[in-house]
Amino acid sequence: MRRRALRSGVLVLAAALAPAVARADPALVPPLPAPTLLGDKTSDAVTGDTWTTRPRAFSLSGASGGPLGYGGASFEYAPRRWLVLGGGAGVQPGGATFAFTWRLRWPISRNVAIGMGVPISAGPYEWAGWYVPPEGCVDLANCPFRVTRTWTMAAWVHFEPSIEFRIPSGPTLRVYGGRSQILNGPQGVCASAVSAACPTRQGETQTYAGITLGYAF
Repeated sequence: MRRRALRSGVLVLAAALAPAVARADPALVPPLPAPTLLGDKTSDAVTGDTWTTRPRAFSLSGASGGPLGYGGASFEYAPRRWLVLGGGAGVQPGGATFAFTWRLRWPISRNVAIGMGVPISAGPYEWAGWYVPPEGCVDLANCPFRVTRTWTMAAWVHFEPSIEFRIPSGPTLRVYGGRSQILNGPQGVCASAVSAACPTRQGETQTYAGITLGYAF
């Protein structure tokens, strides 16, 4: 009888102390999982650097000249946030043009970057202008004389500063301009109403400005 009473007392004491032990030892309480608000991928809003998290971009452009001529489409990839490589196609006087574009990019904030590139491009090209003789025009009815220069395949190098704007959700805008220099100028075929107007070096350089709208991902 006494042994049974002692056993009952031990069980009652253990039941009374169990909640206190559980409260005193946090290891006995399994941790609750933290709520996941951002999903599996780190949010651009948290990192603040879409120049790294969105290295690819597709863009449409319109310009007065340059690598993609009057307008075209391009795809770019940035293996580093400061280096952008790309390619595209557009339309210039004389036909289609194809370009390999690259530039160094310096992000100055999470939304703005400045850049400097030296793209190269190639495609058929035609330039048209007017020639005025050094002594001036005597026959005003036929002077100045119209001159055209045509390249079956013109190769260009472009020197292009730019400024780029980016919204964290992906839309991009880039304003650019620069100077173009043709690399195979002597291959241009000149045509004019007077022989004195040919050959000429006109049409081998140009300045341009343009804008691109795109989406980075």
